[in-house]
Amino acid sequence: MKGIIAIIFGLVALSMGCQGANYQGQMDTPIEYFDFTNQGVTEYEYEQLISFLKEAEIMMRKPIHDAYVNEKGFKVFPEQFTTKNDLFEYYQTYLSNELADTLTRKITDISKSDNHSFLAVSEDDIDWYSIFDADPKTIKVVLHTTVQSVVEMDLREDVNTRLQYTIMKTRLGENPKIVQKTVLYN
Repeated sequence: MKGIIAIIFGLVALSMGCQGANYQGQMDTPIEYFDFTNQGVTEYEYEQLISFLKEAEIMMRKPIHDAYVNEKGFKVFPEQFTTKNDLFEYYQTYLSNELADTLTRKITDISKSDNHSFLAVSEDDIDWYSIFDADPKTIKVVLHTTVQSVVEMDLREDVNTRLQYTIMKTRLGENPKIVQKTVLYN
């Protein structure tokens, strides 16, 4: 009899522990996290996100735009970028480490580069869609919390193609970085 009462008491305590508040207000799962966040975006926050994306896209293209043909006939990045690491660190201002690394690898050509003298631009197609190619009427913030925002838009030239940016921020909502940029072809 004591064993049955102990088991029942244990089950009740266990079920209460699973439904109770977390220690010091911490949330264990993403589902719980989103239950406690306001996913609406104010007009000011919307403008901040759009401005950040536009500024990030301009800065991502700047090294390629400023590239020139050197005396060896190679298209090279400006003198501030003589190694892949220089370019990677530059891109970390607006991009996650992974995205900065991917972009750096995609747009450089190490076989034509001279380490610490110049960094060659890849001859591969490095044109990409951006927020500047979007129809402004279709730009929508589909998720917005203190630490993450997702912005989607249709391209002006092709309404069947969507562009999505995922932006992550620190726990205080500062230092935004693009962690994912996806082109969705429908």
